[in-house]
Amino acid sequence: MRTGDRGSIHFAGLYEDGAWKCNCNPRRQAAYREVKKDGRNKGRFFHSCATGKCNFFLWEDDARLRERNDSSALARTRTFNASNVTTTGGVPEQAQKRSSMNMSPVCAASTAGLSVSSEKTVDDDDKKVLREAADIRKEWAHVVTQTEPQLEELEAENTRLLSRREEVSQNIRRLRERIALEEEKLLSLKSRRRDLERLVNSRR
Repeated sequence: MRTGDRGSIHFAGLYEDGAWKCNCNPRRQAAYREVKKDGRNKGRFFHSCATGKCNFFLWEDDARLRERNDSSALARTRTFNASNVTTTGGVPEQAQKRSSMNMSPVCAASTAGLSVSSEKTVDDDDKKVLREAADIRKEWAHVVTQTEPQLEELEAENTRLLSRREEVSQNIRRLRERIALEEEKLLSLKSRRRDLERLVNSRR
Protein backbone atom coordinates (compact mmCIF):
# COMPACT_ATOMS: atom_id res chain seq x y z
CA MET A 1 0.00 0.00 0.00
CA ARG A 2 1.25 3.47 -0.80
CA THR A 3 0.99 5.86 2.08
CA GLY A 4 2.84 8.93 0.88
CA ASP A 5 1.84 9.53 -2.75
CA ARG A 6 -0.27 12.68 -3.02
CA GLY A 7 -1.31 11.57 -6.51
CA SER A 8 -3.63 9.08 -4.80
CA ILE A 9 -6.18 10.28 -2.27
CA HIS A 10 -6.93 6.84 -0.84
CA PHE A 11 -4.30 5.51 1.53
CA ALA A 12 -4.02 2.15 3.20
CA GLY A 13 -5.61 2.75 6.57
CA LEU A 14 -5.87 -0.08 9.10
CA TYR A 15 -8.72 -2.50 9.73
CA GLU A 16 -8.54 -3.30 13.42
CA ASP A 17 -11.06 -4.66 15.93
CA GLY A 18 -13.85 -4.54 13.38
CA ALA A 19 -13.34 -0.87 12.45
CA TRP A 20 -11.29 1.12 9.94
CA LYS A 21 -8.69 3.54 11.24
CA CYS A 22 -7.03 6.35 9.32
CA ASN A 23 -3.32 7.09 8.87
CA CYS A 24 -3.05 9.78 11.56
CA ASN A 25 -0.46 9.30 14.28
CA PRO A 26 -1.89 8.01 16.52
CA ARG A 27 -4.52 6.37 14.35
CA ARG A 28 -8.14 7.45 14.79
CA GLN A 29 -11.35 5.65 13.89
CA ALA A 30 -12.30 6.66 10.37
CA ALA A 31 -15.59 8.39 9.55
CA TYR A 32 -18.24 6.55 7.55
CA ARG A 33 -19.92 8.86 5.04
CA GLU A 34 -22.19 8.88 2.00
CA VAL A 35 -21.66 10.74 -1.28
CA LYS A 36 -24.39 13.39 -1.49
CA LYS A 37 -23.28 15.20 -4.64
CA ASP A 38 -25.10 14.37 -7.86
CA GLY A 39 -23.13 12.06 -10.13
CA ARG A 40 -22.44 8.41 -10.74
CA ASN A 41 -21.03 8.01 -7.21
CA LYS A 42 -24.07 9.51 -5.48
CA GLY A 43 -25.30 7.19 -2.72
CA ARG A 44 -21.96 5.36 -2.39
CA PHE A 45 -20.49 5.00 1.08
CA PHE A 46 -16.84 5.45 1.97
CA HIS A 47 -14.41 5.61 4.89
CA SER A 48 -12.23 8.69 5.34
CA CYS A 49 -10.26 10.58 7.99
CA ALA A 50 -12.74 12.03 10.49
CA THR A 51 -10.67 15.18 11.02
CA GLY A 52 -9.27 15.58 7.51
CA LYS A 53 -5.71 15.74 8.82
CA CYS A 54 -4.64 12.76 6.73
CA ASN A 55 -5.89 11.80 3.28
CA PHE A 56 -7.17 8.32 4.06
CA PHE A 57 -10.02 7.38 1.70
CA LEU A 58 -11.56 4.00 0.96
CA TRP A 59 -14.80 3.10 -0.80
CA GLU A 60 -17.09 0.80 1.20
CA ASP A 61 -17.10 -1.97 -1.42
CA ASP A 62 -13.29 -1.93 -1.58
CA ALA A 63 -13.18 -1.94 2.21
CA ARG A 64 -15.33 -5.07 2.35
CA LEU A 65 -13.10 -6.85 -0.17
CA ARG A 66 -10.03 -5.96 1.86
CA GLU A 67 -11.73 -7.05 5.10
CA ARG A 68 -12.63 -10.46 3.63
CA ASN A 69 -9.20 -10.81 2.05
CA ASP A 70 -7.38 -9.93 5.27
CA SER A 71 -9.62 -12.27 7.29
CA SER A 72 -8.95 -15.14 4.87
CA ALA A 73 -5.22 -14.46 4.97
CA LEU A 74 -5.22 -14.42 8.77
CA ALA A 75 -7.14 -17.71 8.93
CA ARG A 76 -4.73 -19.41 6.48
CA THR A 77 -1.72 -18.14 8.39
CA ARG A 78 -3.08 -19.42 11.69
CA THR A 79 -3.81 -22.83 10.11
CA PHE A 80 -0.29 -22.99 8.65
CA ASN A 81 1.31 -22.06 11.96
CA ALA A 82 -0.75 -24.62 13.89
CA SER A 83 0.17 -27.41 11.47
CA ASN A 84 3.89 -26.65 11.86
CA VAL A 85 4.08 -26.45 15.67
CA THR A 86 6.33 -29.21 17.04
CA THR A 87 5.44 -31.43 19.96
CA THR A 88 7.88 -29.49 22.12
CA GLY A 89 6.12 -26.20 21.38
CA GLY A 90 8.75 -24.90 18.91
CA VAL A 91 7.80 -22.92 15.77
CA PRO A 92 9.70 -23.44 12.49
CA GLU A 93 11.54 -20.37 11.23
CA GLN A 94 9.53 -20.12 7.97
CA ALA A 95 6.20 -20.23 9.81
CA GLN A 96 7.49 -17.65 12.29
CA LYS A 97 8.36 -15.25 9.48
CA ARG A 98 4.97 -15.63 7.82
CA SER A 99 3.20 -15.21 11.15
CA SER A 100 5.05 -11.97 11.79
CA MET A 101 3.86 -10.73 8.39
CA ASN A 102 0.32 -11.85 9.27
CA MET A 103 -0.17 -12.66 5.59
CA SER A 104 0.85 -15.36 3.11
CA PRO A 105 2.84 -14.36 -0.02
CA VAL A 106 -0.07 -15.25 -2.32
CA CYS A 107 -2.51 -13.25 -0.21
CA ALA A 108 -0.08 -10.31 -0.06
CA ALA A 109 0.11 -10.25 -3.85
CA SER A 110 -3.68 -10.44 -4.07
CA THR A 111 -4.05 -7.60 -1.59
CA ALA A 112 -1.51 -5.48 -3.48
CA GLY A 113 -3.42 -6.06 -6.73
CA LEU A 114 -6.66 -5.10 -5.02
CA SER A 115 -5.03 -1.94 -3.69
CA VAL A 116 -3.85 -0.89 -7.16
CA SER A 117 -7.32 -1.53 -8.59
CA SER A 118 -8.99 0.43 -5.80
CA GLU A 119 -6.50 3.28 -6.17
CA LYS A 120 -7.13 3.44 -9.91
CA THR A 121 -10.91 3.55 -9.37
CA VAL A 122 -10.71 6.33 -6.82
CA ASP A 123 -8.13 8.23 -8.88
CA ASP A 124 -10.47 8.13 -11.89
CA ASP A 125 -13.41 9.26 -9.74
CA ASP A 126 -11.35 12.06 -8.21
CA LYS A 127 -10.15 13.24 -11.62
CA LYS A 128 -13.74 13.27 -12.86
CA VAL A 129 -14.84 15.34 -9.86
CA LEU A 130 -11.96 17.76 -10.46
CA ARG A 131 -12.88 18.05 -14.14
CA GLU A 132 -16.50 18.73 -13.23
CA ALA A 133 -15.41 21.37 -10.71
CA ALA A 134 -13.17 23.01 -13.34
CA ASP A 135 -16.05 23.02 -15.85
CA ILE A 136 -18.34 24.63 -13.26
CA ARG A 137 -15.73 27.29 -12.51
CA LYS A 138 -15.33 28.03 -16.23
CA GLU A 139 -19.09 28.22 -16.71
CA TRP A 140 -19.45 30.49 -13.69
CA ALA A 141 -16.64 32.75 -14.94
CA HIS A 142 -18.36 32.92 -18.34
CA VAL A 143 -21.68 33.82 -16.72
CA VAL A 144 -20.03 36.51 -14.60
CA THR A 145 -18.23 37.90 -17.65
CA GLN A 146 -21.47 38.02 -19.62
CA THR A 147 -23.61 39.47 -16.85
CA GLU A 148 -21.22 42.11 -15.47
CA PRO A 149 -21.80 44.55 -18.39
CA GLN A 150 -25.55 44.00 -18.10
CA LEU A 151 -25.41 44.67 -14.37
CA GLU A 152 -23.47 47.87 -14.98
CA GLU A 153 -26.05 48.98 -17.56
CA LEU A 154 -28.88 48.15 -15.17
CA GLU A 155 -27.21 50.10 -12.38
CA ALA A 156 -26.70 53.09 -14.68
CA GLU A 157 -30.33 52.87 -15.84
CA ASN A 158 -31.49 52.65 -12.24
CA THR A 159 -29.49 55.80 -11.42
CA ARG A 160 -31.07 57.60 -14.38
CA LEU A 161 -34.54 56.49 -13.31
CA LEU A 162 -33.96 57.70 -9.76
CA SER A 163 -32.79 61.05 -11.07
CA ARG A 164 -35.78 61.27 -13.39
CA ARG A 165 -38.09 60.36 -10.53
CA GLU A 166 -36.67 63.23 -8.47
CA GLU A 167 -37.22 65.63 -11.37
CA VAL A 168 -40.81 64.46 -11.79
CA SER A 169 -41.40 64.88 -8.04
CA GLN A 170 -40.08 68.44 -8.18
CA ASN A 171 -42.28 69.24 -11.20
CA ILE A 172 -45.31 67.87 -9.36
CA ARG A 173 -44.55 70.08 -6.37
CA ARG A 174 -44.21 73.15 -8.61
CA LEU A 175 -47.48 72.32 -10.35
CA ARG A 176 -49.27 71.95 -7.05
CA GLU A 177 -47.91 75.31 -5.91
CA ARG A 178 -49.04 76.90 -9.18
CA ILE A 179 -52.49 75.35 -8.84
CA ALA A 180 -52.75 76.73 -5.31
CA LEU A 181 -51.86 80.22 -6.60
CA GLU A 182 -54.37 79.95 -9.42
CA GLU A 183 -57.06 78.86 -6.97
CA GLU A 184 -56.29 81.90 -4.80
CA LYS A 185 -56.55 84.16 -7.86
CA LEU A 186 -59.83 82.53 -8.79
CA LEU A 187 -61.24 83.08 -5.31
CA SER A 188 -60.09 86.71 -5.45
CA LEU A 189 -61.81 87.19 -8.81
CA LYS A 190 -65.04 85.61 -7.55
CA SER A 191 -64.98 87.91 -4.52
CA ARG A 192 -64.44 90.96 -6.73
CA ARG A 193 -67.24 89.88 -9.03
CA ARG A 194 -69.64 89.64 -6.12
CA ASP A 195 -68.61 93.12 -4.97
CA LEU A 196 -69.24 94.55 -8.45
CA GLU A 197 -72.61 92.84 -8.66
CA ARG A 198 -73.66 94.38 -5.33
CA LEU A 199 -72.47 97.80 -6.51
CA VAL A 200 -74.45 97.57 -9.72
CA ASN A 201 -77.57 96.45 -7.92
CA SER A 202 -77.28 99.32 -5.47
CA ARG A 203 -77.22 101.92 -8.28
CA ARG A 204 -80.35 100.73 -9.97
